[in-house]
Amino acid sequence: MTKKDLIDYISETIGFQKQKSGEIVEIFFDSIKKNIKHDGIVKIVNFGSLKLVNGKLRKGINPITKEIITFSSENKLKFIVSQSLDEFINS
Repeated sequence: MTKKDLIDYISETIGFQKQKSGEIVEIFFDSIKKNIKHDGIVKIVNFGSLKLVNGKLRKGINPITKEIITFSSENKLKFIVSQSLDEFINS
């Protein structure tokens, strides 16, 4: 499902204009992004959780100079499925 599909679904289901549905979807995703950055986790009941996880420092080798290089850690986003969604998917 794409963002456009979601907007179309909301528009058809609730009867909102597509522009209004698009604004709702944008506000929803913006709030998720802001909360992940601020709190590090977003929990959506009966769906799952998005959790910000610190990546580890990694080492690599420059193939030309054979020099060992250390790459900085990066934050990663981890999705944890809720039990109810997991049961729904597997039933």
